[in-house]
Amino acid sequence: MKESLLNSLVNSGILPSHSIIETQRIKLLNFFTLFSTGLLLTLVLVNLNAGLYTMALIDLGTFLFSIVPVFLLNRYHHYRYGVIYFILTIIIVSCFASYVAYSDSRFTETENIILLAGIMSVIMIDSKYQITLYSFASIALLIMKYVKLVVFSSFFMTHLIMTQINTLTIVLAIYFFMRLFKAMLINAINKTQNQEAILYSLIDNTPLHLALVDKNLNYVTVNRNYEKSFGVSRENTIGRHASDILPPEIYQRHKPLIQAAFNGESPEFMEYSTLPNGESIFAQGRYVPLRNSENEISGITVYVTDITELKTVEERLQKALKNKDKLFSIIAHDILSPLNLFQNILAIRDDEIMDKKSFFDYQDSIQKSCWY
Repeated sequence: MKESLLNSLVNSGILPSHSIIETQRIKLLNFFTLFSTGLLLTLVLVNLNAGLYTMALIDLGTFLFSIVPVFLLNRYHHYRYGVIYFILTIIIVSCFASYVAYSDSRFTETENIILLAGIMSVIMIDSKYQITLYSFASIALLIMKYVKLVVFSSFFMTHLIMTQINTLTIVLAIYFFMRLFKAMLINAINKTQNQEAILYSLIDNTPLHLALVDKNLNYVTVNRNYEKSFGVSRENTIGRHASDILPPEIYQRHKPLIQAAFNGESPEFMEYSTLPNGESIFAQGRYVPLRNSENEISGITVYVTDITELKTVEERLQKALKNKDKLFSIIAHDILSPLNLFQNILAIRDDEIMDKKSFFDYQDSIQKSCWY
């Protein structure tokens, strides 16, 4: 199953060296750019249909000069520049669009989008630029609220004071709430990473090949032995379909076993397999259904043991046993042949008289038995 275009765009710019937090921030920025693309193109069509050509031109310009550069910066691993550029363009475009609407005597709440830019600066930036961008967004919002009151309010001073106080209160409350929420979220992620590190330490140091897939046969996790066997890193395995990782012949051979596991069974297998690196192993394994708290099967776990050396020793032992039986058969034949001859001699009655010819015949038989 190939990666969808949407997932490819959302994951654009992510490197294996990025931490979980950095990865999620990059994904979030990509998601915002994609969402903004759909929203802006929709607004272009709506404004054109309503005859608001200036607003349609602003929306189109925002897409070309804001969204596209941000996506390219993020794709080519300039995340910090991309997010700063994105926040600044949101603030500037929102101010300009609000001013155009006010000039046309259209009452809108477009200026509140500036608050979204401020929230993004808290979530996605850790450096000194965070407070700078948030302050810039807050001042821009206060100015646009002021301009809006000048245009539409007949009770200028009273409305101005109350609106500015309310806006400032909301801005400060959101800032401190987002800072607290962000700190708690990062702390939870760090704890999860520690637990994940312990889990991986356990499964990576077991001699088994382990993998866990969900009900759609997408990998949830694998251990190092598994990734080495199939030549794909754990990071590039997680989230992909089993048919993308397993060789076609192995995947087709194991489909009935996988289906049996989803039916609640725990099928075992023992087979010779050829891995993508050309290595042939004798594998013994088992599929085990994974159940959730409601006792429903949510995935399956597979563990495989490489018993190639054990199988080789077994085959050598079987060959040695066959050689032993053959050797004992030869020895028994060689021992019994002269004994049978002597038995025949002893069976001759004491009173039986052997002529000369019979004696020499027996002598020849004894000599042959000794030589052969």
